[in-house]
Amino acid sequence: MKAARYALLLGLAMLAAGCVQSAEVNRLALIDLLALDAAEAGEILLTAQVIMPTRLGVGPSSTGGEGAPFFLAQARGRTVAEALSNLQKRVPRQIFLEHLQMLVIGDELARRGLFPLVDFLVREQMVRTDLLVAVTPGEAATLLNIASPLPAVPGEAWSDLVRNQRIAVSSVRNLFVALGEEGMDPFLTAIAPSSVQEPGGGTDLGDMELIGAGLMRGDRLAGYLNREEAIGLQLLLNDRPRTVVSVPADAVLTYLGGDRGTPGTGGPGDTGGTSGGAGAARGPDGASRDPVHPRDLISLQLQRATTYLAPFADDPPTLRFQARLITEVVNTTSLLDVENPEVAAAVERAAADIFRGFVEGAVRQMQAVNSDAAGFGASFRRSRPEWWRGMREQWAELFPRMQMVYDIEVLVVRTGLATRPAGPEPQLEFPGRGGGTQ
Repeated sequence: MKAARYALLLGLAMLAAGCVQSAEVNRLALIDLLALDAAEAGEILLTAQVIMPTRLGVGPSSTGGEGAPFFLAQARGRTVAEALSNLQKRVPRQIFLEHLQMLVIGDELARRGLFPLVDFLVREQMVRTDLLVAVTPGEAATLLNIASPLPAVPGEAWSDLVRNQRIAVSSVRNLFVALGEEGMDPFLTAIAPSSVQEPGGGTDLGDMELIGAGLMRGDRLAGYLNREEAIGLQLLLNDRPRTVVSVPADAVLTYLGGDRGTPGTGGPGDTGGTSGGAGAARGPDGASRDPVHPRDLISLQLQRATTYLAPFADDPPTLRFQARLITEVVNTTSLLDVENPEVAAAVERAAADIFRGFVEGAVRQMQAVNSDAAGFGASFRRSRPEWWRGMREQWAELFPRMQMVYDIEVLVVRTGLATRPAGPEPQLEFPGRGGGTQ
């Protein structure tokens, strides 16, 4: 008897299930991308990419494959909410923001201040907290006007590109938290238009590329980081970017104590003065080839990153940045034996110099525009609260003079399936390399 009652209640519950604000997709104006620019008289120009589900093969009268699956609509307003309301007057279907993939802000509007925008984003129920927020050096509407070669709707592809790169990823949640945290400024993903040549020499196609990060001072845009500096910012925030760095062979030889073509322990052997000798590396034409060429590179992919940032001294304010970066060899054009422990150690030291350059560049640019996007002040606030209480009002003057101590360790844990560089065998046979002709 009880089982029958439970079965009846379960059936009624299933029949009652549904969405609170359900609507058919062919009655909605699905907005995939949203661009905001500064307009005259302090107004905001809103440009929306509205998806047409019937062009995607969705809905009762779908016509998949006929024309672009979206159109652009614009409206102005004194606030974002007012601009959206004015946009609704021009779009016959109900505007639906839950499908929004990315919000792009133009440079001029970002420099004007983002507090009104952030207020709208945290109040609007249809806006997800993981919505990506980006800035572009020009007008945001320009990005939505490009003819993207990407299939179907660009918004989802752009969102995936930013998330997969993991370089300066900024969302509504990140922006809101950073604006509310003392001793830290927000940053935004920076994107810009790029052109892609159509196969066969046709017209240029439009596309978007990730160029780095936009630095904020409070709620106003103050400057930009390039891609390498944005990688440094991610490391300072203890967030692993998805990146590959290429170490020049000359830099490796420097740590091995030899010059190009000069023997070093684990190096390629000495061919200086022995051009054409029995063990010399030769090119396809039979001419002797230096085992290490200035353009030789060893590419490392960053697999894991553990970083730590903490105050080191008070006067002047100094922080210590420690990083342990795990990498693997994914490509090499050098004849250096990366399996040799001493060569591998030299590669690690040279790679550490590259990553340190990324971090130093990020710190230098942040100080130049006085934007503490890495939260150096927040580190002092958490670790030395008494010192921070006395210096918080002076941090804007102290930050540009802040100093850093670096301790960056790179480890190469894998060299891939190959144990020697790929290439013609005569070019791989030289003294000092295992398996080569002696």
